[in-house]
Amino acid sequence: MLERTEQTEHDGSSFAVFIYTPLCGTCKVAERMLQVIEAMRPNLPLFKGNINFMPELAATWQIRSVPCIAAVRGGNPQALIYSVQSVDALDLRLSEFLKIKE
Repeated sequence: MLERTEQTEHDGSSFAVFIYTPLCGTCKVAERMLQVIEAMRPNLPLFKGNINFMPELAATWQIRSVPCIAAVRGGNPQALIYSVQSVDALDLRLSEFLKIKE
């Protein structure tokens, strides 16, 4: 994931990172919602990372809690999504930020 972040600092591309912990029940629900969105949008630039293995990135991005979906552009988070209300709402937010077309 860090290689991807470093690369995007140069090309300005956008992607999303799902930040979770393995023992978090809400994270499992959010991950399932993201799997549904990925099935609808196979080209979605989405990655996931266990916060336990990326403490420096979590501190730099100021991640307050999990689950968190970081919408990243140019290597910097532009939005941190903590509230995962529904598949539709999450799909809309990611689509708007990542400029995904139907």
